[in-house]
Amino acid sequence: MIDTSTSDTPIFVPKDFKTLFTKPCAFDERMSNEWHQEWFTGTGISPAEHPLARQIAFSACGNCGSNDVLVIAAQWCVSYHSGDAYWDYEIECRLCGKYTKASFCEND
Repeated sequence: MIDTSTSDTPIFVPKDFKTLFTKPCAFDERMSNEWHQEWFTGTGISPAEHPLARQIAFSACGNCGSNDVLVIAAQWCVSYHSGDAYWDYEIECRLCGKYTKASFCEND
């Protein structure tokens, strides 16, 4: 099941992400954790160019439906216990300026 929400400000990254981050997409050790979630954050990269493009089905903007989006945060992992896949991502829409967050849990 994929859970999505749209907001006026980013949720997974700080509001000042465009000045905080220096690259479009980079491995983020600060957000990665003991559950083997490997987060990538940045100023924004096209979904097709994202390192997790094969693992995550990035979607269009949840507000206006535009495909002109940039991925600003994403993580993917597989549970060692259950073998289930999990992922989260957030995109910024370049058309309407809204942020769409999506989360997937294979066991739902």
